[in-house]
Amino acid sequence: PDEIIGHHAADYLTDSSREKARDLLQTVSSKHGFLEGAEYDFRRKDGSTLPVVMSAKALFDSNGVMIRALAIMYDNSEARATQAALKAAIAAAEEASKAKSRFLAAMSHEIRTPMNAILGFTQLLKMSGLDERRQSHVDAIQSAGGTLMKMLNDLLDLSQIESGNMKVERESFELDAFLSQIGDWWQAGAVEKGLRMRIAKDPGLPRT
Repeated sequence: PDEIIGHHAADYLTDSSREKARDLLQTVSSKHGFLEGAEYDFRRKDGSTLPVVMSAKALFDSNGVMIRALAIMYDNSEARATQAALKAAIAAAEEASKAKSRFLAAMSHEIRTPMNAILGFTQLLKMSGLDERRQSHVDAIQSAGGTLMKMLNDLLDLSQIESGNMKVERESFELDAFLSQIGDWWQAGAVEKGLRMRIAKDPGLPRT
């Protein structure tokens, strides 16, 4: 178009690309070199950006002074859009993975606590004098529960590692209730092995 006649190509570069072009031009002219595959952004008349890829060769006179540069450019809009879409997709996938890991890590306590209780009371049921048929049912529950608990532990530990949350957290709790809960969970296992389980708490310990 007539309106660009008499203007230098650099007049239509964005500010960041103009600085980049100036630095690269100095490099090419000082080394009598060749510039290939440099990416620049031109500013269109409507203010939008036109990404291009440029290759250029400096031309010199007989005294070795650069008199002009021959440049070839092509529209890089499609490749730039593809790169942006790919980066966005990767970022979304990474965020989804992090969200999954955060969710599973946060659910760790909520899942393990009732599961331990189920297994503990299942063991108590086994010791309550059930008939053979009911005993087999309880055995099946205990076996399946134990397998599920192992899978949960492995999955939740991995999720905590992935989310960077495998750490010790400090929080307040009722000590008496906590010890009583531990006793309920492990008493049956101790009795089955011929052991007597007793929880002794120093009276001087705080309640929370």
